[in-house]
Amino acid sequence: MALVDVLEDDEHRPEYGTLVVTDAWPDPGVEELPMLAGMLRRGAVDTQPAGTIACSGDGWLEARATDEYHRVRFEAHDSVPGDDRDDWQDVVELPYRCRGGRVGLGTVTGSHVDPSLPLGAPGFYRVRLSRRPAVEVGGDVFRLQFWPDRAIGRGAGPAPDRYAGRDDNTGPDPRTGPDHDAGPGSGGWPAPPRWLRRHRPVLVGPPPPALDTRVALARYRVFATDLVTIATWGNTSGEVTASWTGLAESLLVSVAQVRETVDWAVGRRALAVDGDLSTELVTLRALPREPAVHRYSGPPMRAPTPGPPWDGSTPPPRHGEPGAPPSVPEPGIPPPRGTHRTSAFVQHGVRGAESGPTGPASTLSLAVFGQSAPEPYLPPWGDPPSAGLVSQDGRVTVWRDGEPVVLARWRPPRPDERIYQALETRHGVLLAASSATVLVRPDGRVDPVGTKSLFGGALADDGRHFGYVEHHVGRHSYQRLHLVDLADGTRHTMPGDDRRADLRLLAIRAGVVQVSGGTAGGEVLRWRPGQAPEPTGRRLRAVDPQSGTALATADDEPGTLVVLAADGRVHRRLRVAPEVRLGPGGHFLYEVRHQPPGLVLHDLTGKPSEPRTVWLPIGAGVGVPTAPVWESPSRLLVRVDHGGQLDTRLLRVDLHTGAFQRVPLPPTAGHDVLPVTPLPR
Repeated sequence: MALVDVLEDDEHRPEYGTLVVTDAWPDPGVEELPMLAGMLRRGAVDTQPAGTIACSGDGWLEARATDEYHRVRFEAHDSVPGDDRDDWQDVVELPYRCRGGRVGLGTVTGSHVDPSLPLGAPGFYRVRLSRRPAVEVGGDVFRLQFWPDRAIGRGAGPAPDRYAGRDDNTGPDPRTGPDHDAGPGSGGWPAPPRWLRRHRPVLVGPPPPALDTRVALARYRVFATDLVTIATWGNTSGEVTASWTGLAESLLVSVAQVRETVDWAVGRRALAVDGDLSTELVTLRALPREPAVHRYSGPPMRAPTPGPPWDGSTPPPRHGEPGAPPSVPEPGIPPPRGTHRTSAFVQHGVRGAESGPTGPASTLSLAVFGQSAPEPYLPPWGDPPSAGLVSQDGRVTVWRDGEPVVLARWRPPRPDERIYQALETRHGVLLAASSATVLVRPDGRVDPVGTKSLFGGALADDGRHFGYVEHHVGRHSYQRLHLVDLADGTRHTMPGDDRRADLRLLAIRAGVVQVSGGTAGGEVLRWRPGQAPEPTGRRLRAVDPQSGTALATADDEPGTLVVLAADGRVHRRLRVAPEVRLGPGGHFLYEVRHQPPGLVLHDLTGKPSEPRTVWLPIGAGVGVPTAPVWESPSRLLVRVDHGGQLDTRLLRVDLHTGAFQRVPLPPTAGHDVLPVTPLPR
C-alpha cells in the first residue's frame, strides 16, 4: 500500500455547485479506451448532479460542492489506501472507468483538464472521495484517492446479494474468490458504490402531500441520484437486483427512506422497478434521459444575403485576364470552382425511432432551395501574408525569397487551447495564448515570455518591448502589469496594489505604458519603468501606439465619442455605435457587422464624411476569436470559415479602394490559420 503520485489545487472554484473530475488527454503512445454505451455516459440519465455526496461514470465524477474556493487533492495509490473515514464529514467509494490513464479537474460547462494526475493503464479504478470543511481558509477540502480495481470478476453482471452490507474495504470481491487479481480493464464488472460516512440527512422534513410536486422535487431529487448511480453501476444494462436492507446499509440510510425515494423516482421516470415493490428483492433499472423536443414554426431559416460584390453583382474575372486566378493551379491552391446554391437549415424535433444509447435523438434536415445564383465572385490571387502565419498545428511559417519557411512549431500547454495573438517583433514572432506567451526567434528558438495573459498584450512602438496583464483568479486574485524587453528578457512589473480590478493595457509609446482600470474612477495611468504610476485625469478607450491618436467618451455629451490627437487636442467628435474601434495608425474608426458580415468605416484622415461599408463574404471572421488582422493602417487580412468557393482561408482587403485579394497558403496551413500582425513600418 503506497502513495504513487499527488496533484493539488488550493483554490478551485466549481461551477454551479458541482465539483467535476474528468479524464484528461492520455500520454503519448497510450491508446484511449472507447467510450462505453449505456447509462454510464455523463448526462445519460436525468438526475440532480452529484447526488448527496458524489456520483461517477465512464470517465467522469461529480461531487456536491458550494460556489466558493476549495482545496482539492488527488492521490494515486497502487492499492487500497488506509481507512481514515472518521477524520472526514462525508466519504463515498465509487467505481471509475479511466479511458486514458489520467484525470484532473474539469467544469460543468466543459473545459481543458490541466494539470492532470497519471493513474496508470486505462481501465477500471476505485475512487474514495472524502470531504470536510477547510476551517482555516474557508470552503472545503476534497480528497480523491484512486487505486486500481484489482477485484473485478470474470462475469458480466453482479450477483443478487451484492448489497449485503459488506463493510470492509480491503477484502477480495466476494464474487471472485481470494486468488483473483485481474487488474484494471479486465473482463468483469466493478464492485458497487459504497457510502461510508455522512454528516447530513438525505431527506429533510416530512413526506410532502401527494399533489405538491414542488416540495417533492426538493425532498427527493438529490438522494434519488444515489439510487440511480447504484443502478447505472449494476451491470452493463444499468440495472441492479438487491435487497431493500442491502441497499439501505450501503447508502447509510433507512429502508423506509429508500422505499419512499424509489417510489418517487419511478414516478419521475428516473428509475423503473421490475417486479413487486413489496418483495424483499427488488430490481432497479436506470432510465435514459428523454431528449429535448425542438419546435420551430414559421418559414425556413435562410442564410443571410451577402453584400456586394459577394452577392454576384460584380462579375468574376475570367481566366487569362491580368490578376485572374491561374489556369493551372499553383502548388497548394485547389482549382477554382464555379457554381453554388442557396440553402437553409430546418430543425425538427423527433421522438421515437433512431434512438441513441441515451434515448431518441433529434434530427437535422437540410432544405436546399434551387433558385439559380450567380457564379460567386472570385478575387484575384495576391501575395502570401506579409509577416507569416500560424497554422492549426502550431507551425510558424514565414516567407523568405518567396518560399515558405517553418521557423518552429509551438502549441499552448493545454491540449484544446488556441493561439489567439501572433505579432511580428524586432526579435521574432510573439505567440500569445491564455496560459502562456512565447517568442519564436528568427533562428527557431522558442523563449518563454509570460503566463496567464488572458486577454493578450500590446507591442510597444519600438517593436522591442511587450506588455501584458497577468490575471490570476483565486482566493487571492490579482492583476499585474508586466513589461518585457524581448531582446534580453528583462522584465519590469508595475508597482502598486495588485488587487486592482479590470486592468487593461492601452498602449506602450515612447517608453511610457498607458493602462486603464487602475483607479476607482477609471482614469488612465501612465507608468514608466523605474517610477511609480501616475493618474492622467483622462478616461480613454483606446490609444494607437504609432500615432498617439486616442479614442475617448465625451463627458459632456452622452453617446458621443471624441478622437484626440497625440497632443491631447480634439480632432473629431462623432456620434457612432458604442462598440466602434480605433484602427492602427489612427486612420479609421470601424465597427463590425455580422449578418451579413462587413466593416463600417469612419475615415479620420480627411474632412468628416458619411461612413461607408465594406462587405465581406459569408463566413468571414469579424469577431473574437477570428477577428481581422491588420497588415497596414489600410489593409486587412480576413479569415473565412467556409473558404471552399474561394479556395483559401484568407482574404486581403484594401480599405481605401475596396479591392479584394485571395491569399495563397501552404498545404500545411490547415483549417484554422492565424496571420501574423506585421511590425508597423
